[in-house]
Amino acid sequence: MSKKSQLINLYTTSFSDSPQYIDNFFTQYYESKNAVSFTENGLIVSALHLLPKNLFFHGKIWRLPFMVGAATLAEFRNKGYFSKLINKTLNRLNSTNTPFVMLYPSNREVYEKLGFVNVTFCGNKTIKYDGNEAISRPIAHEEIAMFFNTYLRKRYQICQYRPLKEAQKIFERWAVEDINVKMYSLNGKSCYVAKSDREIEEVVGDVDVLNGVKEFDGQQVEDFNAFDQPYTMACLVSPYKLLKSISYTRDGDFFFKVKDDFYAPNNVSISLKIHKKSIVVTPSSKYDFVVTGQDLLRLSFGQTIADCPLNNVFKPSRAVFVDKY
Repeated sequence: MSKKSQLINLYTTSFSDSPQYIDNFFTQYYESKNAVSFTENGLIVSALHLLPKNLFFHGKIWRLPFMVGAATLAEFRNKGYFSKLINKTLNRLNSTNTPFVMLYPSNREVYEKLGFVNVTFCGNKTIKYDGNEAISRPIAHEEIAMFFNTYLRKRYQICQYRPLKEAQKIFERWAVEDINVKMYSLNGKSCYVAKSDREIEEVVGDVDVLNGVKEFDGQQVEDFNAFDQPYTMACLVSPYKLLKSISYTRDGDFFFKVKDDFYAPNNVSISLKIHKKSIVVTPSSKYDFVVTGQDLLRLSFGQTIADCPLNNVFKPSRAVFVDKY
């Protein structure tokens, strides 16, 4: 059986996605070079896919990897193969000087045990029809891309960015799965909804608008303007690359040790010198304090860490990420 056939079999037996979705994924998104697998005697027992995504991160759009379809064959689970797969993936990304890798977890606890932390958050909102009728209309992928990028950039310092081609591919996948997209507007606010007869796939915009849509009455939707629930997770790959990617709030010289119990290459002592817009990150023979790799990543996404000397050095940010796949 070919590598691709094995990966399709692993995906199909591990997830409940529709045949149409799986076919679309391996036709439109799959690239052999972006698949990471762990094998035993020629059999792929665990694998994942790295989809490049665009993230507006500290003033620059980065093309960064997003993990999807991570799974292990049922008969090989609970034997350490998945952790070996993640470590293999981090080693591969470390060699390309990637700062971190993101994912939407199917099982948050599994990834926490492997060093992943929550970096973006959202909330849920129950729609309550109030009789103020919203205007609805179909929407094309070009308008989705423009609305998506404009809406997020106005509200968040760290956010996803969808190029037109990516929006088109998502739109095509939605069409394959009979997911329809409409824009709803009311009182100068707008929100689009991508939904099938089975579920609501994506909601972006001012979700209060949906209180003016009777068919949504009583339904629960994700609200990315709320921050009470963890959403996407990330894992540190390279402290050096991360620290060179940050916007800082003040000048200073900082000497600290990064402690990472999950990924050994992240255990380094660092000299961070900030002078105006000049950032110099080098190994250090001394350190004044210790920060975990996980807290360093949290700080970079705008979170505050108790008693950490770097709290006032990283620029405060609001972060959001919409994609699950």
